[in-house]
Amino acid sequence: MKKILSVLVAGSTALLCWSFITKETASSANSSIEPDSVFILDASSSSMMEIQLGTIAQQKAQDPRVKNYGAMMVKDHTAATAELVPIAGRLGVNIPATLLPKHAKHVSHLENMTGAAFDRAYINMMVEAHKDDIDEFEDASKKAADTELRAWAAKQLPVLQMHRDSAVAIRKR
Repeated sequence: MKKILSVLVAGSTALLCWSFITKETASSANSSIEPDSVFILDASSSSMMEIQLGTIAQQKAQDPRVKNYGAMMVKDHTAATAELVPIAGRLGVNIPATLLPKHAKHVSHLENMTGAAFDRAYINMMVEAHKDDIDEFEDASKKAADTELRAWAAKQLPVLQMHRDSAVAIRKR
């Protein structure tokens, strides 16, 4: 566990440095690209978090609905990330290999839980994470400088809304 945390901390530190360099490069090259780069980094890290947590949910959840929800997260967010990679590449943004610290803390919080406690915490987290994602994706679908990125964000919105609604329905049970 300590080795995993050390790797996460080292990776997060490297990512923060890389993110700062990317922001500086994008800012000096074209200030309208910076918000797109920040959105790509945040969206890809959030998606990676949801894939990791979905994998954990399939293993640790007690409720079959939560296990199925986790499988849906893995499938949908893997597909969304695969669509984002070429857009990011065209814009000169590398998809990070590690989670941003704000996403890593969610994984750390849940990875040691099991059963009903995991189910509650995971579903509550997914409701909140998807509320945040929806706000960010709505903003990007209207304001991203790159038209392909705007279209990708708009395409993901119904999926994110369905994820939120599914998590809310599971939570009400």
